[in-house]
Amino acid sequence: MKPAIVILALALILGLSIPFGVAVVVTTIVMPAAYRSAIDACLPVQDEPGLPRPVTLSTGSEALDCIPGTGELPPGPDGVCPPSGSAAERGLKPNALRALRCVKQRFPWIKYMGGVGSRPSGYVSDHPAGRAVDFMIPAWNTKAGNARGWEVAHWLQAHAKELHVKYLIFEDRSWRAYNPSAGWRAYRYPGPNPGGPTQRHLNHVHLTVYD
Repeated sequence: MKPAIVILALALILGLSIPFGVAVVVTTIVMPAAYRSAIDACLPVQDEPGLPRPVTLSTGSEALDCIPGTGELPPGPDGVCPPSGSAAERGLKPNALRALRCVKQRFPWIKYMGGVGSRPSGYVSDHPAGRAVDFMIPAWNTKAGNARGWEVAHWLQAHAKELHVKYLIFEDRSWRAYNPSAGWRAYRYPGPNPGGPTQRHLNHVHLTVYD
């Protein structure tokens, strides 16, 4: 094989592999350790930016997890939503527990959720009291993932009365059920590292409910 061909082949391999590797490393470093396990196996298609796909080929139902939302909201909660099987249910107040189960029922592609947990001192949070749930969004840093996050947020907004929603946070915005006319207002995390994707609520939809 001629040297020029060998050099060209190596350049092509490096050109395709380096951006992918860098993207994975950067995403892993930026996301806090507590949420690293919530990174879904969906990455942007190399020649179709913004459209996610599974990293490995699959013919099972998990291959559907990376398909963008349709833009149409699913039906609202109907009666008692079934248990989700998630450890995030532990310690939640009744309204938060029902909301978690109903969201999981309507959006089965959500694989990771956060419930009761500690927060930095001096920062008021509803998580320690069991009134808040975080719904992690697969492929949140893609156009399709972001659309899915808003699908969840808008569904919760549409059914705020049924699910006793107090407020929602997603993508630097918050919506208050007790002041709905204000719409989605700018939000800034009051704790440490306010510029991180978790603190900005880019990778998850936050829900707080009334007792």
